[in-house]
Amino acid sequence: MAEQLVLFGKAQASGSTSFFPHGSTQLFSYPFFREFRRRNQVFSEVGAIQSYLVTSHGRVEGDAGLEKMKVELVSGTYFHTLGVNAGD
Repeated sequence: MAEQLVLFGKAQASGSTSFFPHGSTQLFSYPFFREFRRRNQVFSEVGAIQSYLVTSHGRVEGDAGLEKMKVELVSGTYFHTLGVNAGD
């Protein structure tokens, strides 16, 4: 349920990291994420997303041609944390 989600860090709606490396933002490293997840005793699951949009090409089910799409890098637990099946 959405009201049960907690976001740590500063959400960037643009999905851009153009403010690196000297911008003032809250970031957590992948090793920090792994340790946080390992030690977690409060949350039912922990997921991570890298606020970086990548332009790629792919097929949407049912379409024959490739189309341009924006994708983000997420942890393997991301979709489970949100309660959705990535295959849907």
